[in-house]
Amino acid sequence: MPDTKVKTVNIQRKQTTLVGQLYYHADGRQHPTIIFCPGLGEDVSFVAGYAQQLAASGYTVYTFDFSGGSITGWSTGSTLEMSIFTEADDLRRVVRVLRQRPEVDASQLYLAGESQGGAVAAMVANDLNQQIAGLLLLYPAFIIPDDARQHYQDIDAIPEKIPHAFMAVGRAYYEPLLNYDIYAHLFDFTRPVLIIHGEADRVVPISYSRRAARYYAQATLHPIPGAGHGFYGRNEQVAIQLMLAFLSQSQSNL
Repeated sequence: MPDTKVKTVNIQRKQTTLVGQLYYHADGRQHPTIIFCPGLGEDVSFVAGYAQQLAASGYTVYTFDFSGGSITGWSTGSTLEMSIFTEADDLRRVVRVLRQRPEVDASQLYLAGESQGGAVAAMVANDLNQQIAGLLLLYPAFIIPDDARQHYQDIDAIPEKIPHAFMAVGRAYYEPLLNYDIYAHLFDFTRPVLIIHGEADRVVPISYSRRAARYYAQATLHPIPGAGHGFYGRNEQVAIQLMLAFLSQSQSNL
C-alpha cells in the first residue's frame, strides 16, 4: 500500500479562494489523478472517505469546497451567488491548476462527483473532453433543470432568496436553469463514463442516469438495489470497488 499524505492546496479563481485537500504519495512520482466534487450543501468531508480509499489504492486525489456550495465549506463566496455554472467555472480552474502540479499525471486525469457535483463534473468533462480520461458519477443530479422548472415557470416568479439543501440559494441558482438542457451538454464527451445510482433514490430518480447513459459513447450504469441518494456502509464499499475496477480498465485502454 502506498504511503499516502494529505495537504491543503488552495486555488485562486478571480476573487475567490477554493480550499481543497490533496491526497498524494511520498514516492515523488506522478500518479493517475481524480478530482472529486461534493454535492450541493456539502463540503470536502462528505467525500473524504472516497478520497482516502482511492488514494490508498495508488491514486492522487483532490477534493475541494465549491465557492458558495455549502455553509460549512472553507472556500470563499456566497451561497446566494452559487449555481451549477459558477461551480463549473470553479472546476475548470481546478483542472487547469492541477494539471501543472508534480503529483498529477495530466494524461490520466479523471473527474468524479456525487449528486450536483456529479452533474457539474459531467458538464466540465463535456467542455474539456480530451483533457479528461474518464468520468465517475455517483447519483448525478441531472434532475436539476427539471426541478427548477417545476418550481418556477418564469424568471419573475423566482425569489431573491430561496431555502434549499439546508442553506439559502439566490436567483442566480435557478434563473439560468429555466431554459437549460443539461443533456445537450453531455454527449461531446467520448471517454469512458461510470454512473453508479441507487435504485431507491427519491431525490434523483435513477431514470435520469439511465437517460444520461444513452447520450455517452462509452457509459456503464451500475444500479445499486435498495440504495437511496447517498451511499453508506456496504453500498459505499460497493461503489468504491466499482470505481477501482473502472479506473483499472480505463487505464489499461489508454
